[in-house]
Parts: sequence; C-alpha cells; structure tokens
Amino acid sequence: MKKIIYILAAAAIALAACGKDDETKKEEGGSGDNTPKPEAKAFSVSPLSISVEADATTASITVTSEVDWKASSDNAAVALSPSSGKGNGTIVLSFNANTSEQEVKANITVSTEDKDAESKSYTVPFTQAGIEVIPAVKPAPGTVLAEWYFTTTESENLRKGDFEQNAKDKTGPAYAMGNSGDAYVPSNVSGNGKLEYYNGVNKADTQVTLENKTCVKRCIGNRGEPCIYGTWVGDYFIWSATLANKAPIAAGTKIHLFFALRPNNENVMKYWKCEYLDGTEWKETKTYELKYDASGAGTVESPKQINELINETITLTADTPSVQFRFTCTQNANCSEGKAIGPLDANYVLRFAGEWPEAGDDYQNSLKVTKHPIIEVVE
Repeated sequence: MKKIIYILAAAAIALAACGKDDETKKEEGGSGDNTPKPEAKAFSVSPLSISVEADATTASITVTSEVDWKASSDNAAVALSPSSGKGNGTIVLSFNANTSEQEVKANITVSTEDKDAESKSYTVPFTQAGIEVIPAVKPAPGTVLAEWYFTTTESENLRKGDFEQNAKDKTGPAYAMGNSGDAYVPSNVSGNGKLEYYNGVNKADTQVTLENKTCVKRCIGNRGEPCIYGTWVGDYFIWSATLANKAPIAAGTKIHLFFALRPNNENVMKYWKCEYLDGTEWKETKTYELKYDASGAGTVESPKQINELINETITLTADTPSVQFRFTCTQNANCSEGKAIGPLDANYVLRFAGEWPEAGDDYQNSLKVTKHPIIEVVE
C-alpha cells in the first residue's frame, strides 16, 4: 500500500513541475512556441502639433516610415501635398495668410493600414494665429515719422537697404532687383522709413540689353545722394513711414512730405505723378515737371541743374497701415510705351538732392538743398 502512495506522490510532483514549466514558457513568449514574432515596422510623424503665425502660408510634417501611409485634413483651407506615400516623406501644408482675428484650426491625420506598423494613426493639431488688431493712432503734431540725411559721411548707412545696383552686373538675377521693391534707402536720422524703388517694367525681360544700359542702375552718389540711371515709364519710387508699434495711422491725420529731385539733363525722367495711400486706395495729387536750364550759368543765382522741391501735404480720410507717397515716371525721353528706344546716356541721372555740408564752389553750392527729406505730422 505504501508503495502505491509513493508512486502517486511522485506522479503528482511531476505533473506540478510540468505545469510550472508550461507557465514559464507562456510568459517567455507563447504557449510553448519558440517561433519569434516579426518586429514592428517603423511609422511615426514629427512634429506632433503645429502652430504658425498669421502671415505664414506653409508648414510641414515629416513622416518616418517603413509602410504605406495616407494623410488628410479636416479643414479644406489647409491643403496637403502629397496626400499619400510609401516610406519616408514630407507632407507640405499650404494655406493662406490669416487676415482675420480668429485662429484657423485643422486636424491633420496621417495613418496606415499595415497590420505590422508600430502605430496605426497620428492626429496632428494645426493652429494658425489670428492677426493682432492694433487700434489706429493719430500722432501728435510735429511728430517726425521718418527723416533722411543725404551726405558723404552717411553713405554706408544709406547703402544698408541694397539700393545700389549696377545695370551691367550679369551675375544671377541681381540685375532685376527692384522688381519686387527690394531696393531701398532706409531713414538714417529717425523713424521707420524707406525710400523704395520699384521696376514698373520687368528689367529681366528679354527685351533688355544690359550692355547698352537700358536696364536701370541705382547708386548712392559721392555726396550721399541716391541716384537713378535709366528710369523707364512706369517705374516708380515710394517714400514710406511706419509707426514703431506698427499701428495704423488714424483718419484725420495731416501729413507732410518734403524732398528734392534734381535731373542733370533736360530730357531725362521729366514727369512724375504723385499719389498717396489713403486706407487701401491710391489717390493722385499732381504731376511734377522736372526742370533743367541748359542756358544757366551753373551758379546759385542761375543754376543749370534745378532742384525741384517736393512739398506734399495730405489728410487721411481712412485709417491707413503706413504713410506712403508714390511717384511714378509718366514720361521719359528715352522710353516709349515701356520699351527702350535707344541706349541710355550714362550721364542721364536723377538725384534725390541732399543737404551735404561740405564747402564748395558756386556751382557745387547751386546743387544743395537746405532741408532733409522728411515725413512729419502736421496736425
């Protein structure tokens, strides 16, 4: 009998050991099956959220993947390209600048149907800020919004806005500078101002021949005076000023602009139409005719090169983002319907006259003006 008991006890112990071994095998990877599982395929996105400023128009999501994937946006204002892919890729988000105070929101979903991917789907929240609305400001009378000083000692400061550009420079697209208003003279006395030049006619066009100087040339002269060579009909420049906090200028503000233009030839860049920005509308004031007296003695009493003193005083009728006065060339002896009709003489120059202090002879003194270019509040 004892022998039977011993046999049954040994059997029970053996069964218990087998059960524990099976449990151990299950914990280590299955019901005793030692076949390794396949590794999960990589699938992730970055960043996991996107926030952009109101003036932004693009953003991107980087996909790191070993699988096929697709992307979608729940806001039609936020377009995706591409909307699907395989493996690594970049999804570009395209949208308009936000002109509203309200935020633009969207959820971008990037997902895969591959059963072996380490994750199936990501939702990336997108937020574009609304514009900051700053109340319009009416500056106090006498406030100088921008002031320039054209003189030899200020030449380098005046060059900081890349106003200078040589018509014969053929390196890259530089000869077309000015097509987007990217050539300007910064205010160097006070305020946030620009004297900015625009090509009304694209000088990168095939009709332009660089060798004969039909392309415009700009420089800062040896007395610090900005100079323009080869202006075409339709070209224009803008004097502008912006408040430091970028607040709009309030309706009812009266503003005065002063500067001087001096042609060095009777046939060059003769007529300039003046307009100013009122709210979102350009309003014309008058057209200036520049003068040159070939019979003049070249003295203070009888100058050849005559400074045309531009005094414009306007009153805004609407809140306006910034002060802007635009002067457009409406007639030029060297141009016809926006096309060059012959090589421009290298000596045909239009200067923004300066108040340079250097002592000179009677002829040099006849070229001076007695006031800086300025944009100021009258009332």
